[in-house]
Amino acid sequence: MRIKALLCCLCCWCAMQASVPVKWKAEYLVGSIMQGSRIDPLIDKPVMGAEVAAEFMPTLQMPWSVSYNGASVGVAAAYLNLGNNAKLGSAVALYSYLNIPLVNTRHFILSLKPGVGMSFVNKRYANTSENGVLGISNPDNPQQIANSAFGSVLNAYFAGMLSMEFPISHGVSLAASGGWNHISNGSFIQPNGGVNMFNLQVGLKYFPQHDFYQSPVVETNGIEQPWSFDVIASGGCRQLYYRDNRFFPIASLQVGVFYRCARIFRIGFGGDVFYDGVYASVNSSSDPSENVSSYKFTYLTDDRWQNRFRAGVSLQPEFIIGKLTAGFHFGVYLYDPIKNLEPYATAQSAPQSKGIFYKYNINKEDGWFYTRASLKYEVTPHFLLSLGLKTHLHRAEFIEWGVGYRF
Repeated sequence: MRIKALLCCLCCWCAMQASVPVKWKAEYLVGSIMQGSRIDPLIDKPVMGAEVAAEFMPTLQMPWSVSYNGASVGVAAAYLNLGNNAKLGSAVALYSYLNIPLVNTRHFILSLKPGVGMSFVNKRYANTSENGVLGISNPDNPQQIANSAFGSVLNAYFAGMLSMEFPISHGVSLAASGGWNHISNGSFIQPNGGVNMFNLQVGLKYFPQHDFYQSPVVETNGIEQPWSFDVIASGGCRQLYYRDNRFFPIASLQVGVFYRCARIFRIGFGGDVFYDGVYASVNSSSDPSENVSSYKFTYLTDDRWQNRFRAGVSLQPEFIIGKLTAGFHFGVYLYDPIKNLEPYATAQSAPQSKGIFYKYNINKEDGWFYTRASLKYEVTPHFLLSLGLKTHLHRAEFIEWGVGYRF
């Protein structure tokens, strides 16, 4: 309760300090965890909770929002009971989002709501496994199945939802939203199965400045420099297996050339080089004192430097939100020595020779396709701060913390 009260006070303080009109929202939340992971036996009751939010309406201080059909910026605090108090527990999320109107009439508003932030969970592997030594699942005793979704208290929180607003009168509206929410730590600490949820929310919105607020009209000029070039260097660390006793370093270098085809959108094409220290000789010994991963996923028998690198090309669509650019990158490996060493059992029995494209099972190997959720913030016209989450389909690989330069 103290955490929820603190988050609510924080939202109130932010609104009082800001000189922009604010819509206040409170919604009841109900949903379900999507199945398809090792925690399926732990899914019991529906997800239930509540969310409060402050939505800062567009003003002349945010001219970029006009390009997004008068988008508002929201700050939300959410509480979610994950339906199994003993094993999955509950989560508190604090995140920011955009509310981008798709349909905006006098009696109905339909908006797209993408958001990202952080979440705190009270149940994780360490306090749901007996003495911290049980395996992730024990089919002989379902009561001993551990929480493999979360390996850490602090996790990332993602939202991708559609929201609806039905104005009633004098700034009061009925509010409803539905869509996808995700909690995980990006494989920073294992286990990290994460949870994907489909949630529905319903409640009220109140807009105190409704009677005198008018959405700003900003004249926009043409795009002066449609072409740009980004170079990003990133680093970090991760765990591969929940029983490993160390973190492995990661690094990446990404380059991209972009064409700004609209004020809010640019499309890019580039290249990526990845370094992952986890691909040492992970299978050469079962002795944990050697500080190598014991995960039987990739069949490595020699500690070769080249096995730690992968390189590919990627399509990089990004949205432009003031000084922030956000998007998803879709890539294909051109150099990937790991592909011939996966899956473990097949590579152990016979050598493999795979081309660029091949059929694969994502539960047994990474495959040829990779993605990145990317955020870049323009500190100066050229200097960038960057945050990325690299994945193989739904499986997170690592989080990238980076800096860059924009030409």
